[in-house]
Amino acid sequence: MHLGRIGSVFIFLIIIVFQSACSDISGQKEIRIATSPWIGYSPLIYAFEKGWLEKENIKLVFSTSLHETIHFHQAGLVDGFTSTQFDVAPLKREELLLFMPLDRSYDADVILSNKSLDALLLDDTVSVYLELESVNKHLFDAFVKKYDINISKYTVYNKEQITLKNLKSDDAKTMLVVSYEPYASLLRHKGFDQISSAKDSDTLILDALYLNKKIYDSDKNRLERLKLLIIQAYTVFKDDPDEYYGSVKKHFEGQSKEEFIKSGQMIDWLIDAKVK
Repeated sequence: MHLGRIGSVFIFLIIIVFQSACSDISGQKEIRIATSPWIGYSPLIYAFEKGWLEKENIKLVFSTSLHETIHFHQAGLVDGFTSTQFDVAPLKREELLLFMPLDRSYDADVILSNKSLDALLLDDTVSVYLELESVNKHLFDAFVKKYDINISKYTVYNKEQITLKNLKSDDAKTMLVVSYEPYASLLRHKGFDQISSAKDSDTLILDALYLNKKIYDSDKNRLERLKLLIIQAYTVFKDDPDEYYGSVKKHFEGQSKEEFIKSGQMIDWLIDAKVK
């Protein structure tokens, strides 16, 4: 573990201890849920921004990556989190409840490059940038398998998306970046184009809200109300995307309204099945 991450978790723990002293609302324990900036998680973020979660004494803890979200869970700092099935797989599943499916990613989990796909396949010295300890690795592996690529001479850089958003295209080398929205939108402005996606590689990526079973068993009614709030927020996304974007945009790394709405069309919303 990096020293910087140890420090950030230590500070976060101090904040949580302090807040716990004054976190009860009508005798309710504060429930903490970790999430990151992904379009499929945005209904939860919208509910937070509108003050709906505060009324239920539910607090969002914002992370910068899927890996950091999982780290918060493993450190016991949160009661639930949003993630993909790949990132959850190594965890103790008997302690977790898949509380609410949110989306299936199609074109929002992507592989980008500063070269065309044909040019990349002809170059065996590609520089690869991705989050190794996340769904990024599974998408990259599927891409390699699909095109039968020999990656023995590839150089792989393990970078979180918050860092990769600052990556710039270098025409002197072939670069491949595994990313997802909203970060992919930023990379497109810096000389990278999409060459593949989860849809192209037949990679099934499911995003969901997971809860610790103990917290759900002890507070089912409040958490079922949370589910209704997420559905209500998603309804706003469908009916009034301008208002919705205006409420959550500060969490989405400078994505324009058009890019944000488009990213919402690049996933299969599983919340749809719950909206009457």
